[in-house]
Amino acid sequence: MLSTTEAEYISVASCYAWIKNELEDYNIYKSKIPIFYYNKFVISLSQKPTLHSREKYIEIKHHFIRDYIYKGTVDLQFVPTSDQLVNCWIEWPKNN
Repeated sequence: MLSTTEAEYISVASCYAWIKNELEDYNIYKSKIPIFYYNKFVISLSQKPTLHSREKYIEIKHHFIRDYIYKGTVDLQFVPTSDQLVNCWIEWPKNN
């Protein structure tokens, strides 16, 4: 079973792969694709050049994000949850 951090790490790698493929479909080859993420541990995990023993269960195919960060192809940036537009709350009127 994957931990939440491992699952989020894999999702960041998948997100980058999807964005890169979409841009290439439109012949856009951007040198530094920004990805904004809220989990500081996932960001630090992706920026470390060495593997930690807790990361041994993450398949090697998901660690390619580290190579792209090192090469400067992707820029993984922290954004607080409160600043994310997709995390808006809608308050429904109460039925009295």
